Amino acid sequence: MGHAAAPSPASRAAEANNSYCADPKQSEAGQRDKAEATLQTLLKGASHGEDLTMILAQDYAALGKKEPAFAWLEKAYRNHEGGLVLLGVAPAFRPIRSDPRFENLMRGMRLAEK
Repeated sequence: MGHAAAPSPASRAAEANNSYCADPKQSEAGQRDKAEATLQTLLKGASHGEDLTMILAQDYAALGKKEPAFAWLEKAYRNHEGGLVLLGVAPAFRPIRSDPRFENLMRGMRLAEK
């Protein structure tokens, strides 16, 4: 029986940021700096070929960084990422939902309310 591969640093970073992304208001609890540092680890993982598109989009959105969040969401859209179906309900995307680009993306996926 084989052993499972150890999680990469980027995978561990993604797991660490889950609590921040679940409730972006935690920035008030001193979590923002930690989330920013973790984001750098995720970017390194993505540059080494790990598929972290939705995780990066989620983290940038949770941090309120709209431009990179939408850049990663557009990449996810082009790649037909399954996680896109959660955009309307995942708390991490709350900070960018008022942006017209969010509505356009939802409409493009036929997930927007009519």
